[in-house]
Amino acid sequence: MAKEKNKLYAFHWRGVTTKGSNVKGQVLAFNEQDARLSLVEQRVQILKIKRRSPSSFVQRRNAATPKDITLFSRQISTMLEAGVPLGETLQLLKTGAKKAEMKLIIGNIYRHVEAGSSLAMAMKNSSPLFDQFYCDLVATGEQTGRLEQIFARISVYREKDEATRAKVVKAMIYPSIVTFLALAVTIGMLIFVIPTFKDVFASFNADLPWFTQKVLNLSEVVQNYGLHLGLVTVLVVLLMRESYKRSPSFQLKVSRLSLHIPIVGGVLTKATLARFTRTLATTFNAGIPLLNGLSAAGKTANNLHYQNVIETVYQQTSGGAPFTALSKKRASSRT
Repeated sequence: MAKEKNKLYAFHWRGVTTKGSNVKGQVLAFNEQDARLSLVEQRVQILKIKRRSPSSFVQRRNAATPKDITLFSRQISTMLEAGVPLGETLQLLKTGAKKAEMKLIIGNIYRHVEAGSSLAMAMKNSSPLFDQFYCDLVATGEQTGRLEQIFARISVYREKDEATRAKVVKAMIYPSIVTFLALAVTIGMLIFVIPTFKDVFASFNADLPWFTQKVLNLSEVVQNYGLHLGLVTVLVVLLMRESYKRSPSFQLKVSRLSLHIPIVGGVLTKATLARFTRTLATTFNAGIPLLNGLSAAGKTANNLHYQNVIETVYQQTSGGAPFTALSKKRASSRT
C-alpha cells in the first residue's frame, strides 16, 4: 500500500445524525472504508455513499507533499518534547491538519499504532511519503527511546534538504531562462529577420563571406524544414525519455553527462554531495551503524553515478577496507 501513492476520491453521502436530522455532504478519502470511518467519528449513520472523482483543483489542494511531512515531523517533535503522549499527539495533529490527505495519513498512523504496530511500520504502511530512510530513523528512535530527538533530527535534515533544493532550483532558473531566450531569439531572427537581408545581399552581385553565406543557408533550412525539425526534436526527446526509463545503462550515461554541463553540473554535484553528507551525518547522530548509514545515504542521492560510487564504497567497506581511503579514491575517479 505504501509503494504506490494513494489517490484521493470524493465520497458523496447521505445520513442521519444522533439527533435524527438528515444530513448530506462530501468527504475526501482513499477508499470507502476510510470515508465511513471518518463519518463514524462524526457520529453520522450512513444511509447512502457513492464514490466520485474530485476535480483536479480539489485533488491538488488536498494532496500531501514532502513539505507537509516536514511540518508534521517538526510538530510531532515539539509535542513529544513537551511530554504529550504519542497517541494524543497524533490525534491533535490530525485535528489540526488542513489537507484531507494529511488527515487520512495521520489517522491511519494512529489506528496502526493503537492496533499494536510500531510507529515506523505504521508510517511505512500509511504513505509512500515516509521513505525507507525516514522509517529507519523512526525505528531507531523507538529502539533507543529517543523518539523526540530523532524527530527533531529528521525535521532539521528535511528543512535543510528543502532549502538546498530551493537553492538549486534558483541557481538553475537563470541559465535556463537565458538559454531559452537565446534559442527563441536565434530562431526568430533566422525565420523573420535574416530573409529580409537575402535580397539586399543578392543585389550586390558579389561573393558573400563564408559565415554570412552559412547563416543565410541555415535561415533557408529553418524556413523550409522548421516544422520537420521541430517534430524530429520532439520525437528524439520522447525516445530519450523512454530510454531513460527503461535502460539503466542510459540512465548512468545521462547522470555522468549531467555532471559535466557548464554551471549546471557544478550545482548538481554540490547538491548531491551535500545531500549525501547530511544524510550520513543524520544517521551517525541517530546511532545508526556506518554500513547502514552508507546504504541509506546512497539511496537518497539523486544521481545514479554517485549512487553507484556509494554502493561500491559500501561493498568495499563491508569487506574491511578503510572508509576514508575508499572515499578519497572514489571521489578522485568519479568522472
